[in-house]
Amino acid sequence: MNSSFSFTASPLDIGSTILDILDYRATFMGDALAYEFYVGSNQPNDRLTYRELRHKSLAIAYHLKTRNLRGARVLLIYPGGLEFIAAFLGCLSAGAVAVPIYPPRRNQKLSRLERIVEDCTPQAVLTTGKLEGKVTSYLSSQIPENNCLITDNIEGKDFDDQGKGIVPESIAFLQYTSGSTGKPKGVVITHENIISNSKLIYRLFGHSANSQGVSWLPFYHDMGLIGGVLQPLFGGFPVSLMAPQDFLKKPLLWLKTISKLRGTTSGAPNFAYELCIDKISSEDKQKLDLSSWNLAFIGAEPVRKETLDKFADAFAECGFKKSAFYPCYGMAEATLMVCGGNKQQEPVIKGNGDRNFVSCGKLNSGQEIIIVDQDQLPNSEGEVGEVWIKANQSIAAGYWNNQELTKSVFRAKISGSNEPYLRTGDLGFIQGGELYITGRIKDVIIIRGQNYYPQDIEQTVERSHRALRANSGAAFSVEIGGEERLIIIQEVERTFVRKLGITQQSQSDLDKEELRAEIENAIRAAIVREFGIRVDDIQLIKTGSIFKTSSGKIQRYLCKEKYLNEVSRKQKPENKRSPQMDYRPSTSSTKDRNQLIQDWLSRWLSNKLQIPLEKIDRAQAFVEYGVDSVMAVELAQDLSEWLPDDLEIEPTLAWNFPNIEGLARYLAEENVPPESGEEKNQEQEDLETFSEDELVRSLMAEIAWAKERDS
Repeated sequence: MNSSFSFTASPLDIGSTILDILDYRATFMGDALAYEFYVGSNQPNDRLTYRELRHKSLAIAYHLKTRNLRGARVLLIYPGGLEFIAAFLGCLSAGAVAVPIYPPRRNQKLSRLERIVEDCTPQAVLTTGKLEGKVTSYLSSQIPENNCLITDNIEGKDFDDQGKGIVPESIAFLQYTSGSTGKPKGVVITHENIISNSKLIYRLFGHSANSQGVSWLPFYHDMGLIGGVLQPLFGGFPVSLMAPQDFLKKPLLWLKTISKLRGTTSGAPNFAYELCIDKISSEDKQKLDLSSWNLAFIGAEPVRKETLDKFADAFAECGFKKSAFYPCYGMAEATLMVCGGNKQQEPVIKGNGDRNFVSCGKLNSGQEIIIVDQDQLPNSEGEVGEVWIKANQSIAAGYWNNQELTKSVFRAKISGSNEPYLRTGDLGFIQGGELYITGRIKDVIIIRGQNYYPQDIEQTVERSHRALRANSGAAFSVEIGGEERLIIIQEVERTFVRKLGITQQSQSDLDKEELRAEIENAIRAAIVREFGIRVDDIQLIKTGSIFKTSSGKIQRYLCKEKYLNEVSRKQKPENKRSPQMDYRPSTSSTKDRNQLIQDWLSRWLSNKLQIPLEKIDRAQAFVEYGVDSVMAVELAQDLSEWLPDDLEIEPTLAWNFPNIEGLARYLAEENVPPESGEEKNQEQEDLETFSEDELVRSLMAEIAWAKERDS
């Protein structure tokens, strides 16, 4: 650290690594609050000052140094909490390469973890004592003995060489992309990248020592880590953190925390604002004061004008100003932030008939951007093309262990020039000095030589009938008979699920064909009117079942893959519809109730998965049948409709009792403790930290419950 800096030094002038920043904060602001973490309430359960943070991170660094792990990849497997932050900075202090990943949930498939381990070949893992058993069982054959470090109460000797030998070009951590369809890609982030992007965020967001951050974003996502964790440390202001699952269960906690702490900076993807609109009641709003919230950043997915308008209108009574909205554009390959708008000015909207584009920022605000055509030549103003970012100090070094992909993505060249650019894969245009994102290259639908953006079609579909859910449809094309055909997969509102007959039985059993025809006709007519093209097939699906990423983006490629698999599969014999079963707890014995519930659960699973009833093993775990968090939510919902009204069913019930026998025994009120492996303890709660896709899928199901409640 450069000791010549004084307490009044600007973070823009402090050192060349985030470790210099930490050392500065601990020296001049040692007793000031750096981080606090809230768990399901308005009282923090953990706090760290800058001095405590440095002490703990250096203790971890000492143990990494004694194991000669400088330059080695170190997995960080933590539930939400401040232990992760100390471990992350400890890795950086020791010169190790941090690899943050989600803790696998109990019974979750480990394919993603295994692919990451195979790709980065870690030499150690940091975790908590509560996760130690699970982590070591997952990684016993991949991690050298004694290199699983528990950091809860770790202590180390004096560590005087913090950051010794670390230069700006040194690798700090690997940010792994989702890898949902193949090999995960580890984005290589250097110390220079962190500092450069932190400076950009600090300047664009107008941060100061008087700022107050609030964030529920996952630490394992670039927006949560760079924006939610490292930016407050860089800027020297406190941040209050929440677990993503707490926000998912009760979005009000996010806004209550902002209100209570007079938060100034907080943000999320578009879907989070939609969730607040749908789930926070008028009574709740009366207790909120959001007048201090002067920067509500919004990004990581398409920003909708309708969302900005609805949220501003809904929370104006709480003191929220529309000018606080700050649409921005970024990605992991650019560390995080690429560009943003002017703070305290309302978002810039460009109308194009029924289509409105929200500006993601000004060209001169951040990294240098150009729009390139198919011949890799710069486009004229207003022309749509691929967004390219000129190489700079915020652009990552590339993808770990993947030179070919690094060259094609990070070293792209404009025709006739040798300057390198990052290819984003995003389509957009520039007008009036503003950047507008229109879609993704790989998602463009081409029918009869004409390009169509799927999000345009999806928005038209969701507006065509009151039964269709917003932000919950996928449009894509498939080749049939040598011709591209348009396919629509669309969720319906939960209040229409029963009206359409979409319950636990298969779609072929639907008996509400008139309503279904009305909805499908509305969709077809709307698309013909707007685009002049025909829809080849429409599939209406249950609430909360569309494939989405962690930031709420529709995973069209997975929807398409599932669709192609279904249409190519041979027609299976269909199960007959399960007869309605009576349940009279007042007159039935415990044994009878248990049997009735087991029968119902077996039939539900049989119908849901379209497998013969006799093949259902009641002792087999739900997860082994492929029951993910969405199906678990559906199971809880269907159970609540079948069981007596006074019996409350928690949405996570299937995770507490993971098989038919255990769940039935509990519901039959036998008061028998769960068997080994079924008990819901703190370790299991930690392991139930949502994975990227599970978080959003369950979140969208929560939105559906809110709409049903309000209706």
